[in-house]
Amino acid sequence: MARSFIGVLKKEHREFQIQNKKLLAAYVRAMNKAGNTAYKEARQEIRGKYNIKDIDIKARIKFIKATFRRLEVLFIASNKRIPLIKFNAKQTKRNLNTKNKRKGRNIFKRGGGVKATEQKRSRKLYRSDDNIRGSFIATMKKTGHRGVFIRTSKTTVNSKGKTVKKIKELKGYSIGQIFSDDHIMSLIEKSFNSRFAIELDRELKFKGLK
Repeated sequence: MARSFIGVLKKEHREFQIQNKKLLAAYVRAMNKAGNTAYKEARQEIRGKYNIKDIDIKARIKFIKATFRRLEVLFIASNKRIPLIKFNAKQTKRNLNTKNKRKGRNIFKRGGGVKATEQKRSRKLYRSDDNIRGSFIATMKKTGHRGVFIRTSKTTVNSKGKTVKKIKELKGYSIGQIFSDDHIMSLIEKSFNSRFAIELDRELKFKGLK
């Protein structure tokens, strides 16, 4: 379920707003401007704590503006987890594939894995739960998708009829998880409410209602 933030005007104002279209328009514009400010500040706060680019945050949040019929601003954040490759994932040298010149095949050295930073100042090495298998960065041949993968304890039969370990892609936080943080939600509400008062005052003066 996506996390949403809703800012709603006070109930006692609604009947008066409907009767006065200019005042209603001022409220809607003020809400949307305040919502946009809160949206920007939330993204900035997220980037300050989590190692994620603004473009990746924008792609996973839907900002829905208020309208004359719906006096609320919505932020709908996706609960789909973000691929770990997006969190500055780097392959450690000890886990790189190296070429055995004598036998002409690849060797996989144990002990390493992929390091990624989901939260800033907290870099982590990703390995299997039993610490036997290290993660690795690879590009899928068919789709061209690049990600961080790991071999699991479960097995499957490949196209050549061989039994091999299943591979799964590692993923980090979702924007929905991040938005559910009480600090982030509190920041959005505070920013929205304080900015709304400023924007409403400007809109009322501009329309000659104050």
